[in-house]
Amino acid sequence: QMVISGFSDKLPLFAERVCQAVRDFSPDQTTFTRVRELLRRDYLAWDTQQPYSHCAYFAGLASETLQFPIQSLREALQRATWSMQQGFIGSMLRGGSQGTALIVGNIQPAGAQQLLAIVERAFPFAPLSVAQQAVKRVLLYPALTQQRGTRIARDEPNPSDANSATSFYFQLPSTDPARYMALELLAELVEQPFYNSLRT
Repeated sequence: QMVISGFSDKLPLFAERVCQAVRDFSPDQTTFTRVRELLRRDYLAWDTQQPYSHCAYFAGLASETLQFPIQSLREALQRATWSMQQGFIGSMLRGGSQGTALIVGNIQPAGAQQLLAIVERAFPFAPLSVAQQAVKRVLLYPALTQQRGTRIARDEPNPSDANSATSFYFQLPSTDPARYMALELLAELVEQPFYNSLRT
């Protein structure tokens, strides 16, 4: 995501320079190695995060697409090379990807078209087929059977942590805004007394 905002009449010039800089960006091998090592340490530190963080992670794997197991990410990072990164930048920013623009605010249609043209000149975006689009979607849980929901149990990744965590997810089988708002209100009404009860 790239956001460009402001009220200056030089905004188009600024947008053009930013787009060109992003398009032509090419990290050197030393910087790539340093950043990859920092990311590797972050992934290793995942094991010692708080149990509630691990709980949210496992729930995310089960409830949304485009969520990847931590071990898969670690292995992908281990295989990543500087030349692979160069190829990725070339394929994604210089062709082979789809873009979406949102222009809002105090700007005339001609000005909006000018900004859009600047982005299109810098990035040769093209529509992708539905199968090629990486769109995050919510996964539907199985329907209740005998008043029982879906239970996912995982061992705490940090064996030296005696704590644990539990998350409950409720999917509302309706697209009615009124029912959605009723659920939001219920969550707000339950949260504070439930929290106070756990604290005492």
